[in-house]
Amino acid sequence: MEKLKIAYKNILSCSTTSLHFYQGTLALPKYFSGISTDTRSCREEDLFVAIAGESFDGFDHLEKVLENASNRILLAVFQSSAKNTQRLLSFQAKYSHISFLEVTNSITFLQELAGHHRDDWMAHSAQNSIIGITGSNGKTTTKEMVAHFFEAIYPKKVLATRGNLNNHIGVPLTLLRLTSQHQIAIIEMGSNHPGEIEALCNIARPHSGIITNIGSAHLEFFKDEEGVFLEKSALYRAIWGRPDRKFFIIPLDDPYLSRLAPFPGAFFFAEKEASSLSDTHSFWQLRFTASNSLVLINRTQNITININNDAVSEKHNLKNLAMALLLAYCYSPNALRELELAGNNFSPPKNNRSMWVTPDNSSVQIFLDAYNANPSSMRASLLYFCEHANANSIDLGECAFILGDMNELGDRCQEFHVEIGSLMAQQKITAAFFIGKYAKFYQQGFGNTGKVFEQKSAFLPLWMEIRKKYRYVFIKGSRSVQLESLV
Repeated sequence: MEKLKIAYKNILSCSTTSLHFYQGTLALPKYFSGISTDTRSCREEDLFVAIAGESFDGFDHLEKVLENASNRILLAVFQSSAKNTQRLLSFQAKYSHISFLEVTNSITFLQELAGHHRDDWMAHSAQNSIIGITGSNGKTTTKEMVAHFFEAIYPKKVLATRGNLNNHIGVPLTLLRLTSQHQIAIIEMGSNHPGEIEALCNIARPHSGIITNIGSAHLEFFKDEEGVFLEKSALYRAIWGRPDRKFFIIPLDDPYLSRLAPFPGAFFFAEKEASSLSDTHSFWQLRFTASNSLVLINRTQNITININNDAVSEKHNLKNLAMALLLAYCYSPNALRELELAGNNFSPPKNNRSMWVTPDNSSVQIFLDAYNANPSSMRASLLYFCEHANANSIDLGECAFILGDMNELGDRCQEFHVEIGSLMAQQKITAAFFIGKYAKFYQQGFGNTGKVFEQKSAFLPLWMEIRKKYRYVFIKGSRSVQLESLV
């Protein structure tokens, strides 16, 4: 793959942050081969940006990089401070060949540089396109699905966010990986405070987008689901307002996203027919024919798309797969059969979110989703597990359910934990184990037969017994509880 090329002129164009430039003895290139912000992995890159935050500063570790003769740094960018200015004198004396750029804010510099690089990439070809993906749940999985479909129609021309690097640092770093080889950039956008999606859209300026859903996530900061909707729909507004906008996929089954107004290039889908849209080319009906199968139907265009995928069995993930497929179809409607085949063979990354695992030397099957948890994702996962058990004639009495805290729910924390506990009771679940500082609220909804453990360490003595007693185990909780360590 062609190496990243970052123009020196773009670095000089970041005028809003630049303070002082300190020229080293080596001439700087017209283009830099790469950029790094991590002193641990800086090898081939010749541009280093020392990211500074409230409690860290990459400049603190820069000397370790400079001491390593195998590193190729020619220019180091650092955030201005009295301490850094003093250290700069020492660096200049020891590493006189290296140039230094002092900026007012290293993160703002990175974002501004990414914006310039994005513009260069767009100028390279009018066919290039940026896709934004956000939502309360399923962002990373959906991003992987979108990348998979687009790779089928644009082989080796697709760039996507690595992992879940979806914040104010991850998004610009993704854009800075763009090369002339890429035609499609898929940018995941995360948010837990108001205004963050708008800011990320200002950096990436996407042409197309997907919002997976609106759920009860980060309510400590968004207050309620209406606040979540306002935040996530910033992606829709950013694309709607672009003269060069392309496509947007809207799930009408979501009560919030169904409020988004149609525009040329917006496509809608739902399980039920939508009276105002059913007879238009922009509406697709979604049907689930089995636990791992779906059909997409567009009546006005007389098109039917069939997907059967054993690796994607959760209903909400099948919906995400449908959204990803529809977006790829919008870009390449003549590649329908290739997209069907891609849908059938998509496999979620092994380290991604929810998965079934069987520990070594054990017969127990474990459904593990310990990356994150909020009420909407917890509800979806519980219902999926129970539907899966019913479809496979598994008695819920053979199943143990281990739930960790759901965080960042603000004043409604107790309400949501009680609600999930009540849902479990309604599903006739019998063996429930709740871990964390909010465990007692789960128990309030579920009933006194649910076992409460404020610390995971208190639960561990029971864990081996549970693995021997039950054939199936459900594990889900917020990342802070680290329930994945059980497996």
